[in-house]
Amino acid sequence: MNDVAADNIEKLYKNFGILADAKDNICRHEKEYMEILAAVKGSLKEKRLASQFIARFFKSFPVLADQALEAQLDLCEDDDVSIRKQAIKDLSAICKDNKEQVPKVADILAQLLQAEDHSELMTVQDSLVALLKFDAKGTLSGIYSQLLTGDETVRERCVKFLSKKVIPIDRNVIDKAAEDFLIIETKRVLQDVTGEEFVQLIHVLSNSRLTQTPLGQKELVDIIADQAELDHPFDPEDRSQVDRIIHCTYCALPYFNFIGSNKFVLYLINDVLSQLDKIPKEIENFKYAHLELLKIYAECCALCKSVSNGLEIIEKTVNLLYRYVPAPPTDENEKTNFEFNHIEAAMFSLHQLVRVCPDALKVDSDLYKGLKLRLHYLACNVQGYVKPLREDIRSKSKTDLKADTESKIKIMALKAATNISNMIKDLFHNPPKCKTEIPLSWKAPVVSESKSTNDQAKKEKKRSSNSYSPDDGSHKQSRQSGREIYHPPSGKFSTKVSYADLTNPEKILQLTETELQRLGSFSSDDVKSIFYSASESLKPELDQSIEEPKCITVGCPIIDGVLGGGLKMASGINELSGESGCGKTQFCLRLALTAQNPVSVGGIDKSVVYICTEDSFPSKRLLQLINNIRHPFKSVREISYGDRIFVEHIADVKGLKECLMSRLPTLLKSTSIGLLIIDSVTAVFRAEYSFSDGVQRTKNLRCIGCQLHELSRKFGICVLCVNQVTASMNSANTSVPALGLAWANLVTTRMIMKKSTFQDTRKLELVFSPHQKSSSCTYIINEFGVQGIG
Repeated sequence: MNDVAADNIEKLYKNFGILADAKDNICRHEKEYMEILAAVKGSLKEKRLASQFIARFFKSFPVLADQALEAQLDLCEDDDVSIRKQAIKDLSAICKDNKEQVPKVADILAQLLQAEDHSELMTVQDSLVALLKFDAKGTLSGIYSQLLTGDETVRERCVKFLSKKVIPIDRNVIDKAAEDFLIIETKRVLQDVTGEEFVQLIHVLSNSRLTQTPLGQKELVDIIADQAELDHPFDPEDRSQVDRIIHCTYCALPYFNFIGSNKFVLYLINDVLSQLDKIPKEIENFKYAHLELLKIYAECCALCKSVSNGLEIIEKTVNLLYRYVPAPPTDENEKTNFEFNHIEAAMFSLHQLVRVCPDALKVDSDLYKGLKLRLHYLACNVQGYVKPLREDIRSKSKTDLKADTESKIKIMALKAATNISNMIKDLFHNPPKCKTEIPLSWKAPVVSESKSTNDQAKKEKKRSSNSYSPDDGSHKQSRQSGREIYHPPSGKFSTKVSYADLTNPEKILQLTETELQRLGSFSSDDVKSIFYSASESLKPELDQSIEEPKCITVGCPIIDGVLGGGLKMASGINELSGESGCGKTQFCLRLALTAQNPVSVGGIDKSVVYICTEDSFPSKRLLQLINNIRHPFKSVREISYGDRIFVEHIADVKGLKECLMSRLPTLLKSTSIGLLIIDSVTAVFRAEYSFSDGVQRTKNLRCIGCQLHELSRKFGICVLCVNQVTASMNSANTSVPALGLAWANLVTTRMIMKKSTFQDTRKLELVFSPHQKSSSCTYIINEFGVQGIG
């Protein structure tokens, strides 16, 4: 270092000391700050110090802000990478106390994302993330400015930054205003993007609150459909168009559960798959383009809600299947090579469409007869293929199967062949009944939480059963839970207990006194002692598991008082019954609104699923309630109530079961849902079953009821089912909830609404509930919905 450089560094430190000591009078020392700005043209050490000092005193000299930024930008473009990294770090530090500079600095940093040095690129990204924490909206403003006007490299890097760095950030950092800005600007950018940019930007939108509402999901699907150009003719020889439809469909699939995939199904079968011969078998991003197209068509068919021209679509799908399932050959020695993956996808599409349009495929039609002939030929070949394949897989160990690529392919082939066999059985029914659930071979199996919980419970149970000695009378403590473990009685009847295999306290408590005496020849005193020991060992665990469930208020203190604070979450089935016109739907609509309120005002801040089985959803009345209810809290007034209600119309038991078993659990996993309303559960059963169908009716009732309990427990939601009433057999002047004992035994909380002869008043009665004693109140229905009056 020469003497001049040393003098300059000493001068820099001197100026730093003057500015640091000046405090309130710092604005009088512009000269010293200007000398610091000039140091960006000096030696490496001068530049490093200048970068730090410029950021340190930036807020004290607003008049020199532009000059300071220019000086800092010169350092960001320095030849030395270490100086550039130091200057980039200090750029974000400038904004810590000067938020008005955030958009400008973010714009600069977005341009610097084109850095070639990896460590420098990481520094730029870290600085942008730091800016987001200072001012999220301002930072996004700078980034999107470059997305709309920057060159190709900068644009590509900005899209990647949004997808990989912005989305994982905590929602407390990206507030509502910033997220609204992100959604609006992303839509603008999507008007002109490459295929790779489109996928990344859809990923950005899919992780925003846009997907939390039905309208938002529909809007996102519409954006994807526009990009897929579903309204344009399909050119089978255009590889980019083939790539686009595959990518776009995969992007849209997660949002078809409640919106439906009808538009994509029609386009794929009418425009794309009808020209499969002309489509290249391999394109840049997909080695097996034909198979990918069949897969996306299959998955779309599984999420299709209705098809207006069902017979035509099924005919085209059957012809698609014929491409891979030829007619039986005339020569018995002739062999056919089947592409089972292609067959599985095409047959699954047909299987799902027959579900949607069960009457379209007539058993006496030429179409079905020709299909059945080919399926019979296919079934014979599948049987001969599956047996040796299964034997080969069984002969290998689990380690070999995981390590060997060929074995993995064989496992996939076996899954596909098994699925084909199951679907053929469904299609062979007279008429075809496609009820079997088909786990597609190319999709990873989903292990339900309940199954994994049960497996874990079995392991814990096995551990606890081996953690004590039957001969040891001392009460040991479980190392995991800290609770006392049950010990079988010792002494004169310990061998009898062991012989009867009654070392499990839960099994003991399931027996009657007579059964226990007969198993071990115990006396009455012995039996009482065994029951007491078993129950005491379980008591601490039961006590710990009891928690007060959360509530959704109805919005009326009088009615909430009757219900013990409101309807409980994760507490099974809440039933609301009553005759027509007593206000059941009014009650449901009001509850659907209050559930969306913040927790601080009695809501749960979650969305609602509303299943209609009788009439169309009362949207006009809902809008009246929204307009009439004016809450004093601003946070509640700003809620878009209508956007957070998922509405489904179902007309029969089959549709209700399919919704509760398949589509609803998928939605609950991806969306914050707190309330499920079925209005009403009675309609689908009264319309579909005659008196002679009582056994099947009861089975379906129990199936739906048990699934509702499972959804309530597993996802912690509140379930409200509206029920109708029927005349009582004991008294002609009274009515009772419909559906009989089969349904009543599944209900956790029962409420009844009754009309009154006194003016326009009605009565709400809590019949039974595990959380609240029976009580009642009088209510009226007005512009605010259901209102209690005493």
